Amino acid sequence: MIPETRREEILALLEKNTYMSVSDLAKSIFVSEPTIRRDLAYLEKEGSLKRTRGGASYIHPTLARWPFVFRNKTNIAEKLHIGKIAASFINYGDRVFLDSSSTCLCLAKSFPEDIELDVLTFGIPAAQALGTNPKIFLELPGGKFHPQRECVYGKEACDYFSQHHATICFLSGYGLSADGGLTETSREEFVLKKVLHENADQTIVLMDHTKFGHTYYRKVLSFEEIDVLITDRPLPEDIDEMCYKYDVQVLYE
Repeated sequence: MIPETRREEILALLEKNTYMSVSDLAKSIFVSEPTIRRDLAYLEKEGSLKRTRGGASYIHPTLARWPFVFRNKTNIAEKLHIGKIAASFINYGDRVFLDSSSTCLCLAKSFPEDIELDVLTFGIPAAQALGTNPKIFLELPGGKFHPQRECVYGKEACDYFSQHHATICFLSGYGLSADGGLTETSREEFVLKKVLHENADQTIVLMDHTKFGHTYYRKVLSFEEIDVLITDRPLPEDIDEMCYKYDVQVLYE
């Protein structure tokens, strides 16, 4: 059993039972106790559970760890608001990178319909939203398909983005905090988002207020790497101070 599948089974068991011992988890999944302990340590770093003496307790996952179909039904009004503001940054002839987030999908739904653009995304729903626009030259990278996140990922996808250059890059994330910057839990998306940023002239982060103050295991961007932050309400004081310090343009209305 591959580690990712095994860890998903661990989370499913903990969600059902709230708490389980290392011994019970090992027996349920048919692996050794040392393997379970390593998986619990990994999942605790990602914020999915809390290890206790001899076992682990379930922590309800953030919406960002839920399958895309659920995330796409949450805070939609806020995400559409953010998407409309973000669309105002797009100009004729731009080369645009989009990630696979539900917020970037809302941006895709607000794209200008009368200007020619090149768009490269690893998000399947965003590609579907843009695919009917005849003025958009749309590309998706090759790679592995993640059915829950509805995206393409892996080395092939990273290499493909590295071979292109965007005038503007739109990203979201799982958390934004003053001490952690923009962070992720997904190893696959973490790597891709860094590649998008590294190959774009301007990076714009789209994030609704529910993700402020949260820090996850994988750091995507520091504040000095963010050009614009678009959200739906005023920022918490500590995040606002970091944006001011690093000259991040902030828009929410």
